Formats: sequence, C-alpha cells, structure tokens
Amino acid sequence: MNTCEKYRFLLENVEKIKAQNNINYKIEIVVVTKYAKIEDVIALLKNEKIEHIGENRVQEAEKKFTILSQEGLLGNTKKHMLGPIQSNKLSKVSKMFDFVQSIENLDIPLGLLKRNYQGEMFLEIKVSDEATKHGITPEAAVDFFGKLLENKIKVSGLMTLAPYTNDIVTLSKCFSTLRKIKEKIESTYKVNLTYLSMGMSNDYEIAIKEGSNMIRIGSLIFS
Repeated sequence: MNTCEKYRFLLENVEKIKAQNNINYKIEIVVVTKYAKIEDVIALLKNEKIEHIGENRVQEAEKKFTILSQEGLLGNTKKHMLGPIQSNKLSKVSKMFDFVQSIENLDIPLGLLKRNYQGEMFLEIKVSDEATKHGITPEAAVDFFGKLLENKIKVSGLMTLAPYTNDIVTLSKCFSTLRKIKEKIESTYKVNLTYLSMGMSNDYEIAIKEGSNMIRIGSLIFS
C-alpha cells in the first residue's frame, strides 16, 4: 500500500474500533511526520484531508513546514509540537505550532504565553517507568494542574507516551491511568479537558478502547 492507502486503512480501522466499542465521539488523528520523507508528506496532504500533523523537533518542523507552506498544503492543518521544548526555542514554537502537547513544567507554558502563544497546551504525564519518557508523574499531576491554573495557564488536554511493548495488560493500565487522572483533574478543579492524547502506531487500538480521543500516528502511515 502507498501512503494514502495506509492512511485510509487507518481511518477505516478507527471507525471499526469505535463501532465495536460503542464510541460516538470523534477520534482526532495527528499524522506524525518525524521520520517521513517530505515527498510522502506532500502526497498525503495533496490527496487526503489531514486535520493535524505533528513533529518532535523544532528544527525539523521548521524545514518541513516551510516546504509544505510553499506548496500551499498547511492552510487548514493544525501543527502539533510533540517533543520536549528547549527554552531557546520558545519564540519559534510560539509562532509555528497550534498545539503544544509536551508541557511538563511551569517555565515552558509561561514562556509561551509571554511570547503571545495562542494555541492549545497539553500536560504530559509520565505513566511508565522508562527513563527516556518525559512528563509529570501521575502522583504529582493533580497538584501540578492546580499550579497551572494559579498561573493562568490554560491546559486543554493530557498526553502520554506508553512503553513500547506488546503487552496488552501493561498498555491498558497506562492508558487507563491517564484517563483516571483526567477525571480526577476535572472533578477537583471543575474543568473540562477536551483532549486525551494517547496511542501511537503500535498501541492506538488499546488507547481508543481506554478513552483516547486523539491518537498520534507516524510509522503506520509512512513506513
């Protein structure tokens, strides 16, 4: 299958999972272009209605977004920053992205707001013990959300990266942990978090069953 066919297959499978689990809300798909060839990204955006794309590094995003903009392909597509952010990249992030999914401290969102960032921000929660993963610990998440509110930082969702494993029990536990944190935050602070961003190419089916309404898919489309 080519890139477009893989994307259409993904759409069909998401709808099948929704039907099997009586899910009636929309599942947003962030197409992750991190390892994709630019010609494959161009072909996908030219032939399919892509609402969200995501990148992990500012420098790579800058290159790809410039080319895609020149091709007239980013007009209706929301751009997501998925990776950790260095303070010296805040100015670029504030201008380039519509969503920042990787908030894990106070300095980054405060820095974005100082630079007039108008987009969405997600709090990243570390639900696994893997050293390479980023985010606030589950135990600290609810209190930290309160600090964000105190600083007038509006967060519209939670995000997590599950461990890379095929163990369904482990993955289900990670995703249900994030869902329960979302519910706890909402009940504690009387807020509504719009997005639960969890699930990638290898585990999105489990994530959807556990309540995800935003999945981040790269290799399943571009490999």
